[in-house]
Amino acid sequence: MLEQAFVRPAMPHLDALKLKALEVTSDAVVITDRDGTVIWANAAIEALTGYAPEELIGETPRKLKSGAQSPEVYTELWETVLSGEVWTGRLINKRKDGALYYEDMTINPMVDEDGEITHFAAIKRDVSCLVRAERARDKLLTMSHKIRESVRDSFEVAFNALADMVDLVDPDLGQHGRRVGELACRMAVYLNLNVDEVREIRLTGMIHDLGKMASHHGSREGRHVHALRTAGILEAVSAPAKIREAICHQEERYDGSGQPDGLKGLTIPLGSRIVAIASAYDQSRHVLKRPLSHALSSLESRRGTYYDPRLLDILRQVAEDDDGAQAHEGMLVSTMSLAPGMTLASNLSSGKGALLYPSGTVLSTSASQKLDRLSKSKGLQPFVRVLPRRGSRIPRGTA
Repeated sequence: MLEQAFVRPAMPHLDALKLKALEVTSDAVVITDRDGTVIWANAAIEALTGYAPEELIGETPRKLKSGAQSPEVYTELWETVLSGEVWTGRLINKRKDGALYYEDMTINPMVDEDGEITHFAAIKRDVSCLVRAERARDKLLTMSHKIRESVRDSFEVAFNALADMVDLVDPDLGQHGRRVGELACRMAVYLNLNVDEVREIRLTGMIHDLGKMASHHGSREGRHVHALRTAGILEAVSAPAKIREAICHQEERYDGSGQPDGLKGLTIPLGSRIVAIASAYDQSRHVLKRPLSHALSSLESRRGTYYDPRLLDILRQVAEDDDGAQAHEGMLVSTMSLAPGMTLASNLSSGKGALLYPSGTVLSTSASQKLDRLSKSKGLQPFVRVLPRRGSRIPRGTA
């Protein structure tokens, strides 16, 4: 009696269980012979294709072809499965009502005891909703990119307008800002920063002293107060946070003795460190009219205390490159004549004034082709200065 209590009931035939599992799965399952003729399909095939299983038996999967796929796709499919390998891919097929749909399909070869392929089992899943979602996401990303470009260009136009305003109120201060912006831009190129980062650093340099216009004549306010005032003006117009941050911390010192927050070393924003050096150099070289060697030695005396040593090395090379008349002026050429390998000696902007490639950029083939298209559509400034390509101890940026 005890033994009878532990006797398990007889299991249904395993093949019947397997068939039942295939019948109830939500994925469509189709079994064909070696030639591709359908010999069985589960109920889910009707939801996917609109055809009842019995309508497909005796047919081939060609009944579902939409014509949207190239013949090479099917050639590769058959070569794969006939070699005994599993094929996985995405197809565009046509339902019974003529509507197109996307399906992900996996085909498994089935072999007999001798290892010969006798049948194929295909598992199909409708992914039309997923494809539509992916396309919608891609469109949103494209729109987002265009919006960011539009906002970036708008801010660049606005910053140029601010620089023009400084020129009107204080021409010397305005020209100082423009020179600092160009020098900071060149230094950023030597650091191989991307174009957007170079743009931000250039704009930071252009208006870094904007707050000085609000100072009373003879005021003894600390320089960091001007920086904070400039940052406040930019915050009021919702300028990019990285530019505001760089402006705010331009009076920090590399050894941590600066203001307003006593930041030290690499914790000081890169834009702040670049603009601090560019501004000090321009003040010495162009405002006080000191010789190049004097201007550089003055900054060198504060290496590691006020200024980032690595950036001082970059400044020295940029300054020495610019000291020669050819390096400073370059050759004026039509933007329609730009070619790969040319080095820009001045910033290259769009017809609306937005920076495309900064001074110091070596034009690649793709950049040259892009500029050629823009010049033909009048989307470029008409002329730009270029230099012959020269060797450099510090890598230059490349468009």
